[in-house]
Amino acid sequence: HNDAVAQALEIANRPFSSSFDEFNTRAKVAYSVSGFSTKGLVSLDLLSLTGVHFHIGETLNASPVSPSYVSDLVSKAKASNNSALWQGLSNNINVNSQYPLVSTVVREIQYFSPTTGQSTTVGALVVSLNDDVMRDYLARATVLPGQKLMKLDRNGTVELHSNAQRVGDRMSKVFVNAVRNQAGTQELILDGEKVLMDVVQLDAEHGNLVMITPRRLVTSHVDGLKHSIIALLSLGLLGIAALTWAFAKTVVEPIRAVSHGFRALKEAPLVVQPALQVPRSGDEMA
Repeated sequence: HNDAVAQALEIANRPFSSSFDEFNTRAKVAYSVSGFSTKGLVSLDLLSLTGVHFHIGETLNASPVSPSYVSDLVSKAKASNNSALWQGLSNNINVNSQYPLVSTVVREIQYFSPTTGQSTTVGALVVSLNDDVMRDYLARATVLPGQKLMKLDRNGTVELHSNAQRVGDRMSKVFVNAVRNQAGTQELILDGEKVLMDVVQLDAEHGNLVMITPRRLVTSHVDGLKHSIIALLSLGLLGIAALTWAFAKTVVEPIRAVSHGFRALKEAPLVVQPALQVPRSGDEMA
Protein backbone atom coordinates (compact mmCIF):
# COMPACT_ATOMS: atom_id res chain seq x y z
CA HIS A 1 0.00 0.00 0.00
CA ASN A 2 2.99 2.37 -0.25
CA ASP A 3 1.69 3.88 -3.47
CA ALA A 4 -1.76 4.46 -2.00
CA VAL A 5 -0.29 6.16 1.06
CA ALA A 6 2.00 8.35 -1.03
CA GLN A 7 -0.88 9.31 -3.32
CA ALA A 8 -3.06 10.19 -0.32
CA LEU A 9 -0.36 12.50 1.03
CA GLU A 10 0.10 14.05 -2.41
CA ILE A 11 -3.66 14.78 -2.52
CA ALA A 12 -3.54 16.14 1.03
CA ASN A 13 -0.90 18.68 -0.02
CA ARG A 14 -3.56 20.26 -2.24
CA PRO A 15 -6.63 21.93 -0.75
CA PHE A 16 -9.45 19.40 -0.49
CA SER A 17 -12.22 20.25 -2.94
CA SER A 18 -14.85 19.04 -0.50
CA SER A 19 -15.28 17.42 2.88
CA PHE A 20 -16.19 14.20 1.08
CA ASP A 21 -12.83 14.17 -0.68
CA GLU A 22 -11.07 14.64 2.64
CA PHE A 23 -13.10 11.85 4.25
CA ASN A 24 -12.43 9.57 1.28
CA THR A 25 -8.69 10.23 1.47
CA ARG A 26 -8.60 9.52 5.19
CA ALA A 27 -10.54 6.30 4.64
CA LYS A 28 -8.00 5.16 2.04
CA VAL A 29 -5.10 5.87 4.38
CA ALA A 30 -6.78 4.04 7.25
CA TYR A 31 -7.45 1.04 5.02
CA SER A 32 -3.87 1.00 3.71
CA VAL A 33 -2.23 0.83 7.12
CA SER A 34 -4.93 -0.84 9.23
CA GLY A 35 -3.40 -4.30 8.80
CA PHE A 36 0.02 -3.23 10.05
CA SER A 37 0.92 -3.99 13.65
CA THR A 38 3.99 -4.85 15.67
CA LYS A 39 4.81 -5.31 19.33
CA GLY A 40 5.15 -1.99 21.09
CA LEU A 41 3.39 0.00 18.37
CA VAL A 42 1.57 3.01 19.81
CA SER A 43 0.58 4.84 16.65
CA LEU A 44 1.28 5.49 13.00
CA ASP A 45 1.12 9.12 11.95
CA LEU A 46 1.24 10.22 8.32
CA LEU A 47 1.93 13.92 7.89
CA SER A 48 1.61 15.83 4.66
CA LEU A 49 3.88 18.77 3.89
CA THR A 50 0.92 21.10 4.43
CA GLY A 51 0.34 19.74 7.95
CA VAL A 52 -2.58 17.39 7.26
CA HIS A 53 -2.44 14.68 9.92
CA PHE A 54 -3.54 11.07 9.34
CA HIS A 55 -3.43 9.18 12.62
CA ILE A 56 -3.90 5.48 13.36
CA GLY A 57 -3.35 4.55 16.99
CA GLU A 58 -4.69 4.01 20.48
CA THR A 59 -6.42 7.40 20.52
CA LEU A 60 -8.80 8.87 18.00
CA ASN A 61 -8.02 12.45 18.98
CA ALA A 62 -4.90 13.32 16.95
CA SER A 63 -3.06 16.55 17.62
CA PRO A 64 -2.63 19.08 14.79
CA VAL A 65 0.83 19.66 13.36
CA SER A 66 2.40 22.58 11.56
CA PRO A 67 3.99 22.46 8.10
CA SER A 68 7.28 23.63 9.63
CA TYR A 69 7.26 20.65 11.99
CA VAL A 70 6.76 18.28 9.07
CA SER A 71 9.44 20.02 7.05
CA ASP A 72 11.89 19.61 9.93
CA LEU A 73 11.10 15.88 10.20
CA VAL A 74 11.57 15.40 6.45
CA SER A 75 14.91 17.21 6.53
CA LYS A 76 16.16 15.01 9.38
CA ALA A 77 14.97 11.85 7.61
CA LYS A 78 16.73 12.87 4.40
CA ALA A 79 19.96 13.53 6.29
CA SER A 80 19.88 10.08 7.88
CA ASN A 81 22.20 7.38 6.58
CA ASN A 82 19.40 4.83 6.87
CA SER A 83 16.06 4.54 5.14
CA ALA A 84 14.39 5.33 8.46
CA LEU A 85 15.53 7.81 11.10
CA TRP A 86 15.48 6.59 14.69
CA GLN A 87 15.04 9.78 16.73
CA GLY A 88 15.16 8.08 20.10
CA LEU A 89 12.88 8.99 22.99
CA SER A 90 10.78 12.13 22.57
CA ASN A 91 7.42 13.63 23.45
CA ASN A 92 4.49 12.00 21.68
CA ILE A 93 3.08 14.30 18.99
CA ASN A 94 -0.35 13.16 20.13
CA VAL A 95 -0.86 14.93 23.44
CA ASN A 96 -3.97 12.84 24.20
CA SER A 97 -2.05 9.55 24.09
CA GLN A 98 -1.61 7.47 27.23
CA TYR A 99 2.10 7.29 26.33
CA PRO A 100 3.54 10.80 26.70
CA LEU A 101 7.06 9.55 25.89
CA VAL A 102 7.64 7.29 22.90
CA SER A 103 10.47 6.10 20.72
CA THR A 104 9.92 7.56 17.28
CA VAL A 105 10.98 6.41 13.85
CA VAL A 106 10.62 8.83 10.93
CA ARG A 107 10.61 8.00 7.26
CA GLU A 108 10.33 10.30 4.28
CA ILE A 109 7.39 9.49 1.97
CA GLN A 110 7.84 10.08 -1.76
CA TYR A 111 5.20 10.02 -4.48
CA PHE A 112 6.02 8.86 -7.99
CA SER A 113 4.01 10.80 -10.56
CA PRO A 114 3.13 8.80 -13.69
CA THR A 115 2.62 12.13 -15.47
CA THR A 116 6.04 13.63 -14.83
CA GLY A 117 7.91 10.38 -14.26
CA GLN A 118 9.57 11.87 -11.17
CA SER A 119 9.41 11.22 -7.43
CA THR A 120 8.76 14.10 -5.07
CA THR A 121 8.60 14.27 -1.28
CA VAL A 122 4.99 14.53 -0.11
CA GLY A 123 5.29 14.01 3.66
CA ALA A 124 6.59 11.84 6.45
CA LEU A 125 5.64 8.72 8.37
CA VAL A 126 6.13 8.80 12.15
CA VAL A 127 6.08 5.45 13.97
CA SER A 128 5.67 5.76 17.74
CA LEU A 129 6.74 2.83 19.96
CA ASN A 130 6.52 2.09 23.67
CA ASP A 131 8.65 -0.29 25.79
CA ASP A 132 6.54 -3.44 25.28
CA VAL A 133 9.51 -5.07 23.55
CA MET A 134 11.60 -4.67 26.71
CA ARG A 135 8.75 -5.90 28.94
CA ASP A 136 8.34 -8.98 26.73
CA TYR A 137 12.07 -9.68 26.81
CA LEU A 138 12.26 -9.34 30.60
CA ALA A 139 9.36 -11.76 30.99
CA ARG A 140 11.48 -14.44 29.30
CA ALA A 141 15.00 -13.49 30.33
CA THR A 142 16.68 -13.74 33.71
CA VAL A 143 17.84 -10.42 35.12
CA LEU A 144 19.33 -10.81 38.58
CA PRO A 145 18.23 -8.48 41.40
CA GLY A 146 20.43 -5.43 41.20
CA GLN A 147 21.21 -5.78 37.50
CA LYS A 148 20.18 -2.94 35.21
CA LEU A 149 19.51 -3.41 31.50
CA MET A 150 18.98 -0.27 29.46
CA LYS A 151 19.13 1.22 26.01
CA LEU A 152 20.38 4.76 25.58
CA ASP A 153 19.23 6.65 22.51
CA ARG A 154 21.64 8.76 20.50
CA ASN A 155 20.98 11.75 22.79
CA GLY A 156 21.96 9.91 25.98
CA THR A 157 18.35 9.50 27.18
CA VAL A 158 17.13 6.20 28.62
CA GLU A 159 14.91 4.82 25.87
CA LEU A 160 14.39 1.36 27.39
CA HIS A 161 15.09 0.18 30.93
CA SER A 162 14.47 -2.91 33.05
CA ASN A 163 12.93 -0.46 35.54
CA ALA A 164 10.13 1.22 33.59
CA GLN A 165 10.25 4.25 35.88
CA ARG A 166 13.72 5.11 34.59
CA VAL A 167 12.54 5.52 30.98
CA GLY A 168 13.05 9.13 29.99
CA ASP A 169 15.92 9.80 32.42
CA ARG A 170 18.73 11.87 30.95
CA MET A 171 22.07 10.35 31.89
CA SER A 172 25.02 12.50 32.85
CA LYS A 173 27.50 13.54 30.19
CA VAL A 174 30.31 11.69 31.98
CA PHE A 175 28.33 8.44 32.00
CA VAL A 176 27.25 8.80 28.36
CA ASN A 177 30.86 9.43 27.27
CA ALA A 178 32.01 6.38 29.25
CA VAL A 179 29.39 4.26 27.49
CA ARG A 180 30.22 5.57 24.02
CA ASN A 181 33.95 5.07 24.46
CA GLN A 182 33.71 1.57 25.90
CA ALA A 183 33.73 -1.79 24.19
CA GLY A 184 33.32 -4.96 26.22
CA THR A 185 33.32 -5.05 30.02
CA GLN A 186 34.62 -2.35 32.34
CA GLU A 187 34.74 -2.13 36.13
CA LEU A 188 33.74 1.17 37.71
CA ILE A 189 32.03 2.66 40.74
CA LEU A 190 28.43 3.88 40.44
CA ASP A 191 26.59 5.34 43.44
CA GLY A 192 29.37 4.13 45.71
CA GLU A 193 29.16 0.50 44.52
CA LYS A 194 31.60 -1.47 42.40
CA VAL A 195 29.86 -2.60 39.21
CA LEU A 196 30.69 -4.24 35.90
CA MET A 197 29.36 -2.44 32.83
CA ASP A 198 28.91 -4.25 29.53
CA VAL A 199 28.21 -2.11 26.45
CA VAL A 200 27.06 -3.06 22.97
CA GLN A 201 27.80 -0.26 20.53
CA LEU A 202 25.01 0.20 18.00
CA ASP A 203 25.18 2.64 15.12
CA ALA A 204 25.08 6.38 15.77
CA GLU A 205 21.30 6.61 15.36
CA HIS A 206 20.36 3.63 17.54
CA GLY A 207 22.53 4.48 20.56
CA ASN A 208 23.89 1.85 22.97
CA LEU A 209 22.80 -1.21 24.92
CA VAL A 210 24.11 -1.24 28.50
CA MET A 211 24.07 -3.95 31.17
CA ILE A 212 25.21 -2.94 34.66
CA THR A 213 25.92 -5.77 37.11
CA PRO A 214 26.98 -5.23 40.75
CA ARG A 215 30.37 -6.84 41.21
CA ARG A 216 29.13 -8.64 44.32
CA LEU A 217 26.74 -10.69 42.14
CA VAL A 218 29.66 -11.97 40.09
CA THR A 219 32.03 -12.58 43.02
CA SER A 220 29.43 -14.00 45.43
CA HIS A 221 30.17 -17.60 44.33
CA VAL A 222 33.92 -17.01 44.63
CA ASP A 223 33.44 -15.44 48.06
CA GLY A 224 31.34 -18.41 49.11
CA LEU A 225 34.07 -20.79 47.94
CA LYS A 226 36.67 -18.73 49.82
CA HIS A 227 34.67 -18.95 53.03
CA SER A 228 34.25 -22.70 52.57
CA ILE A 229 38.00 -23.13 52.07
CA ILE A 230 38.73 -21.08 55.20
CA ALA A 231 36.28 -23.19 57.18
CA LEU A 232 37.82 -26.44 55.90
CA LEU A 233 41.34 -25.21 56.67
CA SER A 234 40.23 -24.26 60.17
CA LEU A 235 38.71 -27.68 60.72
CA GLY A 236 41.90 -29.27 59.38
CA LEU A 237 44.07 -27.24 61.75
CA LEU A 238 41.84 -28.17 64.67
CA GLY A 239 42.08 -31.82 63.67
CA ILE A 240 45.88 -31.59 63.45
CA ALA A 241 45.99 -29.91 66.86
CA ALA A 242 43.81 -32.66 68.37
CA LEU A 243 45.99 -35.39 66.85
CA THR A 244 49.15 -33.65 68.06
CA TRP A 245 47.76 -33.43 71.59
CA ALA A 246 46.72 -37.08 71.53
CA PHE A 247 50.18 -38.14 70.26
CA ALA A 248 51.85 -36.10 72.96
CA LYS A 249 49.73 -37.71 75.67
CA THR A 250 49.96 -41.30 74.47
CA VAL A 251 53.49 -41.46 73.05
CA VAL A 252 55.69 -38.50 73.87
CA GLU A 253 54.74 -38.18 77.54
CA PRO A 254 55.32 -41.88 78.46
CA ILE A 255 58.66 -41.94 76.61
CA ARG A 256 59.73 -38.76 78.40
CA ALA A 257 58.76 -40.33 81.76
CA VAL A 258 60.88 -43.42 81.03
CA SER A 259 63.78 -41.23 79.96
CA HIS A 260 63.55 -39.17 83.15
CA GLY A 261 63.38 -42.38 85.18
CA PHE A 262 66.59 -43.76 83.66
CA ARG A 263 68.30 -40.43 84.24
CA ALA A 264 67.28 -40.52 87.89
CA LEU A 265 68.63 -44.08 88.27
CA LYS A 266 71.90 -43.07 86.69
CA GLU A 267 72.33 -40.09 88.97
CA ALA A 268 71.28 -41.94 92.15
CA PRO A 269 71.52 -45.71 91.60
CA LEU A 270 71.08 -46.53 95.29
CA VAL A 271 67.94 -44.50 95.72
CA VAL A 272 64.67 -46.33 95.28
CA GLN A 273 62.78 -44.51 92.53
CA PRO A 274 58.99 -44.36 92.47
CA ALA A 275 57.37 -46.65 89.93
CA LEU A 276 56.22 -45.07 86.69
CA GLN A 277 52.50 -44.83 86.09
CA VAL A 278 51.49 -47.47 83.59
CA PRO A 279 49.37 -45.99 80.76
CA ARG A 280 45.89 -47.39 80.36
CA SER A 281 46.40 -47.88 76.65
CA GLY A 282 47.93 -51.32 77.14
CA ASP A 283 50.05 -50.89 73.99
CA GLU A 284 53.83 -50.93 73.41
CA MET A 285 54.22 -47.74 75.48
CA ALA A 286 52.50 -49.36 78.48
